[in-house]
Amino acid sequence: MSVYQRSHYMLPLYPLFALFIAASVTTATSRARSLLWIHTTILVAVIATVLAVGGWLLLTPRISMPTFVSARPWEAAGLAGLALAGSVTALWSLWGHRSPSRAVSWMAATLALVLLLGSGIYSAGLASIYSIQAFAAGVRGSLEGDGPITAYPDGNLVFDFYLNRPIVEVTDRDVIARRLKAPSASELLLQVNDWASLRRSADPSWCSMGSVALGSRSYVLLGRCR
Repeated sequence: MSVYQRSHYMLPLYPLFALFIAASVTTATSRARSLLWIHTTILVAVIATVLAVGGWLLLTPRISMPTFVSARPWEAAGLAGLALAGSVTALWSLWGHRSPSRAVSWMAATLALVLLLGSGIYSAGLASIYSIQAFAAGVRGSLEGDGPITAYPDGNLVFDFYLNRPIVEVTDRDVIARRLKAPSASELLLQVNDWASLRRSADPSWCSMGSVALGSRSYVLLGRCR
């Protein structure tokens, strides 16, 4: 669900869906008043969050998430409206019909539509703001084989998508330093400032294949010198 593939973005979602699924797969207990109140509270919190985030996106598009709303601001309103409508319908199914399973179905359908539409908006907005497509087109022909690219400290999901190569993230700087001291064997994706500090001790066979800026971060793709 998160473009940055970070666990701390995902973990808060698990308790929410665990409670929904636990209630939807039970029978008599799923109609217990305590469970209904718990799920109602969760849905009300979701609706409040959608309203807050949606309003923030619409009022501060250039500050909040320009990738989503720079091209067509009405798309952000559509996503927020879709999330709000699905959450309200789930709440109505839960409280009006006492059916946690229907609420789960509505939330799942809403999430699927938001992700489907949001992915298209995000990729189009990203391409219009940053030069990721030109970067990928420039280095794709120089990539060796079809193996994964090692990234430090993070491999933004856009590189997976545009380079059409899996990204293996390494969090230990010493691993990357040792890799750079050895002759070039496969590609490395680093932030420019990390490459600047590690370059002096790197083997001469490592060369830059191209660089790209994504927001406040600049990345360089390293490979065998040609």
